[in-house]
Formats: sequence, structure tokens, C-alpha cells
Amino acid sequence: MKNIGLFYHSKEDKLFSAFASDLGHGIFEKFGKGRMGVIVFNNKTDNVVVFERLHARHHNIAGPDGQEIMCWDLAPTMEAIAHFPRLSGYTMRIYND
Repeated sequence: MKNIGLFYHSKEDKLFSAFASDLGHGIFEKFGKGRMGVIVFNNKTDNVVVFERLHARHHNIAGPDGQEIMCWDLAPTMEAIAHFPRLSGYTMRIYND
């Protein structure tokens, strides 16, 4: 896995990953009609890619709530894949640390 700025990249797994604390507050942004995701700007190429939030993964914890979000999985939007076909099959995972 290779560190590319705030994200780690695994070409073999087609995965970008990061820790929520490294991305700061307000990770998810609204776009389109009620869609949420992460907007990634590449400062080397000026390219912008939007990854849409698919779901959160939870794990059980002791306590009144019983569950905590472990991570969020996102995928590039169809528009992103149309502009950058190499992103097809990629996932972004943001860990709740």
C-alpha cells in the first residue's frame, strides 16, 4: 500500500483508504439530489473526482449504544468513471478512528 497524501492506495485491491481524523471535520459533502460523498481534488493535475458514500460498517461495542461505526465505504460516481475509466472497480474506505 502506497501513501499518496492523505490517502493510502492499494493498486492490487483497487482501494483508497484514509483515517477520518486525517481528513478533518466535514468529510462528507452533499452533491446531486441528496447524495453524500467525498470530493477529491488532485493538486498535481487539478482533477476532481467524487466518491459516493455507499454504506457504513459497524461493530458491536459494550455500552448503551451497542454499535459504533468502524468505517465508511464509497465508490466513484458514474460521472467520475466516465472521465477516469481506470477508477472502475475502485473503493474508498474511510476508517473512523
